Amino acid sequence: MVIAWSGGCDSTALIIKIISDRLKYKTGNNERIVVLSLHHHAVCAQDENKKARFVLREFLRKIDKHQKIDFVELNVTDDAKNNDILPWNYRLIQPIMWISNAITYLEQNEDLYVGWIKGDCSLFCVEDIKIFFNAMQRLQGKTGKLRIPFYLNQKHEIVRYLRKVDVGGKFVDFVKLCWWCESPKGENNKSKQCGWCVPCTNFHHAELILKHSKHYHEFKRKKNDVIKLINTPVIDLGFEMRD
Repeated sequence: MVIAWSGGCDSTALIIKIISDRLKYKTGNNERIVVLSLHHHAVCAQDENKKARFVLREFLRKIDKHQKIDFVELNVTDDAKNNDILPWNYRLIQPIMWISNAITYLEQNEDLYVGWIKGDCSLFCVEDIKIFFNAMQRLQGKTGKLRIPFYLNQKHEIVRYLRKVDVGGKFVDFVKLCWWCESPKGENNKSKQCGWCVPCTNFHHAELILKHSKHYHEFKRKKNDVIKLINTPVIDLGFEMRD
């Protein structure tokens, strides 16, 4: 299988979940795992993502020393020198860029796994993305499928899962190792998460949900900056892998 990995929480959780399930159920141990990352100017905070992946890679290898995980760092270049040609915030650009590069690494019957979760822009046009993926597969005579296991999971579930991961008998907080900010602050290798971009806002919202209750809450901010918690019915989606 091939897994698309940015170095953020969602795709990192996907890698850990796949490895953990293999160990738990003792299935698919002979199947190769290719973890593919892109370094491209159209990807926001690409340098920060790359640094996060460098650290995460060593921890991921320790989860299962017997897994033959092949980490591929792909540097994608083109004639575009600015984001006007490849606008990072356009819904279809990012997923198509990832998929079109990942497909070349797929073998005949291999599936491509992506860590998109509920609310991601990619899922708003997922049918178009699947049509593109299937067409590209047919052109190359391949039969693998596009897998989106976390499409029903929300950000707070991902964050909760990453907070305590068993690595060689020790629990590691993978959230502290991931990078998700699109507008980092600082220079000279001292970049910090901005706290205001969409990924940062989503992360803080997830943190609030986990902090204030074991149940799901809807948060609304009033003019006086007081957060009002409105209890809503809980639907426990669990953390199962889905196609």
